[in-house]
Amino acid sequence: MPGDALAIRSLHALLCIAITVATTPVYQAFFATTEFLPTVLGAACCGGVIAAAVAIRRPGPLPTVIAALAGASIFAAYGVLTDTLRGGLPTGRTAAELGTGAVRGWSIMLSVGLPAEPRGVVLVTPALLTWFAAFGAVTLALRTSRPFAPLGPPVLALAAALPLVGGDLRAQPIAMALGIAAALVLATLRGGHGRPGVRLAIIALATAVGVLAGPLLASGTHRADPRDLRATPVRADSTLSPLALIKNQLRQSPAQPLFTVRIDQGSAAQLDRIRVAALPEYNGELWTAAGEYRFAGRRFAGHEELPGGTRLTAEIELQGLGPPFLPVLGEPTRLELHGQDPGAVGVDAGTGTAMSTAADLRNWRYRTEGLIRRRDGDLENLTPGGGPAFDRYRAVQGGLAPGWAAELRKATETAQGPLSAYAGLRELEKDLLDQPEDLSVPAGHSIGALNRALTRSEDPDLAVYREFTGYSEQRAAIFTLLAREQGYPARVAVGYKLRVYRNGEFRVTGHDAFAWPEVHFDGYGWVPFGPADTKPVRNVDGHFQPPPVLVDPVPAPPPAQRPAQQPEAQAGEQDRAGWTGALTGWPLAVALLLVFPACLAGIALAKAWRHRRRRAASTLTHSVLGAWQQAVDRLTERGVRQRAAETAAEYAQRALRDLGPAARPLTELAPLASAAVFAPHTLDTVTKDEAWQLATELDGTLYPKPFSVPRLRAAVDPRPLYPQVLARRLR
Repeated sequence: MPGDALAIRSLHALLCIAITVATTPVYQAFFATTEFLPTVLGAACCGGVIAAAVAIRRPGPLPTVIAALAGASIFAAYGVLTDTLRGGLPTGRTAAELGTGAVRGWSIMLSVGLPAEPRGVVLVTPALLTWFAAFGAVTLALRTSRPFAPLGPPVLALAAALPLVGGDLRAQPIAMALGIAAALVLATLRGGHGRPGVRLAIIALATAVGVLAGPLLASGTHRADPRDLRATPVRADSTLSPLALIKNQLRQSPAQPLFTVRIDQGSAAQLDRIRVAALPEYNGELWTAAGEYRFAGRRFAGHEELPGGTRLTAEIELQGLGPPFLPVLGEPTRLELHGQDPGAVGVDAGTGTAMSTAADLRNWRYRTEGLIRRRDGDLENLTPGGGPAFDRYRAVQGGLAPGWAAELRKATETAQGPLSAYAGLRELEKDLLDQPEDLSVPAGHSIGALNRALTRSEDPDLAVYREFTGYSEQRAAIFTLLAREQGYPARVAVGYKLRVYRNGEFRVTGHDAFAWPEVHFDGYGWVPFGPADTKPVRNVDGHFQPPPVLVDPVPAPPPAQRPAQQPEAQAGEQDRAGWTGALTGWPLAVALLLVFPACLAGIALAKAWRHRRRRAASTLTHSVLGAWQQAVDRLTERGVRQRAAETAAEYAQRALRDLGPAARPLTELAPLASAAVFAPHTLDTVTKDEAWQLATELDGTLYPKPFSVPRLRAAVDPRPLYPQVLARRLR
């Protein structure tokens, strides 16, 4: 090959690699750290180099495909799944995780909690997308003459990545500018027509447009995110409440060994409890662990940004603890499984609760890291957590006996006036919860059970809470409800006391089960309240001493024989038992790569067809309701969805609060929609025309410009295509 031709081909290949590299920052918001960058950049470079080496020999299509697949497999094994290698060679686990990442990696990315840990099967899909984008671009650049053909693979890879990384897109102006410039330079060099000055002007203009438009397209708080439309990987049963199991564990004879916590002596001195679940939801009968449990890899999100606290690490080995909850330290930040499939654990980022889909947790081992926050003098000056994020932690269903509210006010006030939030809660803790356990009280934490535990007098208004009877189940529930009635964000935590520290470990049994309340303070996190039977001993200088060495309540179980490596078949069974059931397989993966632009066009056409069908409804009732639903669709595109229990008027008022005057036409349309449901005989042609005029007016106020990025984004937003609860009720 002549030197000039080789230089030109090399330049084309380098430009293709640069274009592919420019698409990789799209994953920045998806991953917790930038550790993913070396992998995806390596995939782009290696894929391009291998493609160039293959293209020089000009093989047929089949050898080219085989080379691409073989190169991608080798890179994934040695560039992504390095922890599965043994002696520098791939193992059966390498093949299993590579197959999982290649076939179901995109499904796992839609299920993982954000930000994700940049390793393992979660990183396989970005690496493979980048590899094949670079390989395809270089191959097309060296073996075809069409100017824009090499741009296809990187554009398809970017289109496939956008729905996978979530709604938070962070524009990278420099990378975007370099990518656009490289693409236009490549297209110009391959075109060979026109004057160079014109080509350079086009390149500069397109680069500037990309740099300016990129941040605009990547911004916004109401982006359509397919993750919101996908069911959470692990669903917590609405009747699942570990709080209801405490009494059975306390009364069990002999005590059942549950798990072992191995931790160094200095860290053990700062621990008096370990949590298995945080329960935010209460319906008047049960405290439950409802939430979105998503595969989280090794790193948890949502707690590391809080200041203060001590970061502790422990090794946990499960013995007799039943599924699904896993013990964690404080506010958990990491969880690394030893020998188990990471896809068998989901985490609710809002509560830090870890849940497994495995049917048997015996012999599970993992390392957990968490932030332990001590109550100190700083809490006197802090305020309880505020904002909509904590609304569910203030909700109260039912109510305790009226006398308890008065007693609570007495506990949180002094002769000088009300106490601070923290001091008031401390007084409540002291007066209400510091009572000996009474296991003769029937189990249960419903409103009726709590009032029975609190009230001895026949007149509930004369109740005196110092006569409280019960154990930690009732104590934690009562404290949490009383705190919520005063406006504090509170929840119930369930776990175990850490009382016996010997030979570098705590051995936890069913007799250590207990519950406690937690209250959130801004800038500090969740603060535990309620007495614990075993607390670290504090010196005069304020330092902690290790807890005393106590006699084990039960003989230590013989050490289990730990297998060096989990059998491959077991890992496969856990994988199939997990949450990966639906939406898997190569056909859908290929469709996601190739049909994404067509899907956007299909969404826009479906919405336009539905608008025409509503407008052409044969009856006045259906036409007016069609105008109402058309307006609801416009607000859904702005992130204001209709709630199940809202009337049309309530929904219109909430939209007015969220969007301001732009939603005012909806307040005038709401009475017409209600009349269509409850008084259809009052409708006439004038009413129908007025309803559609208001729906059109709403569209104009939300999107005043006929051609704009927000209007274009709304046109392909799929959220309105999913049925609304209120819409179904109106129909």
